[in-house]
Amino acid sequence: PVLQESLGIDVEPANFTHKQEVADSVNQWAARSTKGLINEIISPIDIRDSEHVILLNAIVLDAKWKEPFSPFTIEKVFHFTNGDHIVGMMFMDGYFSYGELDGLKALELPYEDHTDLSMVLILPTTGSLEDLVKRFNMELYTKMDSVMYVEQGEIQIPKFNTSSKIKAKDVLQSMGLESAFEEDAFGVFLDHPAQLTELRQNAVIEVSESGTKAAAITDGRIGLRSGPLYDFIADRPFMYLIRRMSTKEVIFIGHFSYFK
Repeated sequence: PVLQESLGIDVEPANFTHKQEVADSVNQWAARSTKGLINEIISPIDIRDSEHVILLNAIVLDAKWKEPFSPFTIEKVFHFTNGDHIVGMMFMDGYFSYGELDGLKALELPYEDHTDLSMVLILPTTGSLEDLVKRFNMELYTKMDSVMYVEQGEIQIPKFNTSSKIKAKDVLQSMGLESAFEEDAFGVFLDHPAQLTELRQNAVIEVSESGTKAAAITDGRIGLRSGPLYDFIADRPFMYLIRRMSTKEVIFIGHFSYFK
């Protein structure tokens, strides 16, 4: 009742000795909450005998591009980290926010206006994607954003979908979040000591011609050029992030690099 009334969290009772039943219930919730993008987040073997509480949360983005890509794709070689493979590349010409600096080029593709969201693709121009990931921080992100302006360009990016499963406990503890993992962190909600022993995150993102499942600025240069001023050909590993256009807040970040 406290969780439901204070935090708006739904609570479902479960008998953790019936591990298959609990796993089925959790996975059905995941499939329902993510519209079928994530169908399994836990298996019976993951459930410990000492389990008291499983915390679940889901975020779903199903957004369409403000400017859709051509419905046709072209087959091109993509230079994955683990080898070259043919992929379907989406393409279009248009006016989008674009910038270059410090061994990278960045392109922002807005979703429909009402979402206030966009995807920013970041392509290394020198060094590897791994090098870029290691040095990508708030300072570089802010600097990158400051050099992005709306210009006409030719764009090619692959249709892609990625999924990941990470154990987030170590990550959060390294960021200073210790109290949630203390021995009696959830005692206020239960009649016995209980702590958060495991925290996982499953993520899936799909990008296609129409949009993604997971404001233009004009100046005097627009319309004065007969051809694209830049090209953004993502035929090698790149980073991507989804952010709020109004605040620049990053809500999702990942990279596309391995062929599966």
